[in-house]
Amino acid sequence: MRISTKDKLYKDHFRLIQERAIAFNKTTGFPTDELISEGDVVFMDAVATWDASAAMLSTWLHRKLNQRFFNLTKKEAIFTKCDCEQIDFVESHHKEFDPVCTTRFNDMLGKLSKEAKEVAKIILDGPSEVLDIIGTEPPKILRGILSKHLQKQGWSYAKVLSAFKEIREAL
Repeated sequence: MRISTKDKLYKDHFRLIQERAIAFNKTTGFPTDELISEGDVVFMDAVATWDASAAMLSTWLHRKLNQRFFNLTKKEAIFTKCDCEQIDFVESHHKEFDPVCTTRFNDMLGKLSKEAKEVAKIILDGPSEVLDIIGTEPPKILRGILSKHLQKQGWSYAKVLSAFKEIREAL
């Protein structure tokens, strides 16, 4: 039975995939077997896009693995992260919550200016265009969408930035 070139390359680089998966498992807790499976997909992509004149395959694969694992674990972290200050939003989706965190969060909201309270209300009870992207997009994109939404309602750019700054400082 003849072994193909890709099979030989895979066997030569499987240990690298395992090492990167284990390293990411130790730092993120993401399951190693899922990372290895994802690493197999990355390997196939890396072989297809590898330019031998630019780098060794192991270097290219290492970079591609790190990129994919970072993106994969980052996406997972966005969906699983629940900070105590976000408990009001989470409370509406989960049965169990910490009343101390809820009280602290509501006290913090009570101290905000009228504008900052309105921004917080939009985030917590906002239109579907805002609620649909919470947890799926980076905060910077969410801020941009919120800013455009508020500017459509007649807010000045300075007023929007001031409200965002107040909320950031309060949290």
